[in-house]
Amino acid sequence: MTYPMHDKLKPVAHQSQVIGEFIEWCADHKGWFLATYDDNYRGGHEAIRVPVDITAVLAEFFDIDLAVLEEEKRAMLRTIRETVEGTP
Repeated sequence: MTYPMHDKLKPVAHQSQVIGEFIEWCADHKGWFLATYDDNYRGGHEAIRVPVDITAVLAEFFDIDLAVLEEEKRAMLRTIRETVEGTP
């Protein structure tokens, strides 16, 4: 069986990990956050915090479908179980 999302993830996994760690470091050590701006806020600008699921953002950036990735993981586990159970 093939696992296209895992194949797509392999070459970017390290890069994704580093970016994720950097985003977490920014939040934890600098207090920085991702935001959007509301130009209509009292005639000025206001930064509005955007809640971020880092895993989802990175998956979107690298064009990884997390639902398909999970299905592939389950398929891998089924294959392993069948292999183990099928051996004497």
